[in-house]
Amino acid sequence: LAQASQLFPAPPKMTMGAEEEAVMAEFGGSMGAAVFAGVVEAAKRPPLPVLSMEEVAKHNSEKDCWVVIHGRVYDFTQYAHRHVGGSRVILRLAGKEATPIFSRQHGKNVLEGLPLEEVKGLVNPSTIKPEHRVGAPKAKL
Repeated sequence: LAQASQLFPAPPKMTMGAEEEAVMAEFGGSMGAAVFAGVVEAAKRPPLPVLSMEEVAKHNSEKDCWVVIHGRVYDFTQYAHRHVGGSRVILRLAGKEATPIFSRQHGKNVLEGLPLEEVKGLVNPSTIKPEHRVGAPKAKL
């Protein structure tokens, strides 16, 4: 199992000094400071593991449902039954790379509302094979 640092560069360490605080106060106000604090907090989290698509593909059932979207591996096992479009929509994507279908229906901001524990890791893009990808449904004629 590769670590994210082997495939993706580490984020720079960030701290806010007096100069940055002055800039935030002038231009960002409390909202800018809150965003900066969130970035600093995110940099403190342990790196996500890098998973192969073969590992993700094992999680392809109603009781164990992982889906890759925008390079991240999400565990949708608990969420599938609450999906507005029905659980079948999510379960059809289980164990697959589903970015194209997801992107047609949702913005990236939809994923931001998920708890961090639902993000299992990052997928190693070199391990994604054609059979791991979910294509768009064929148009009915």
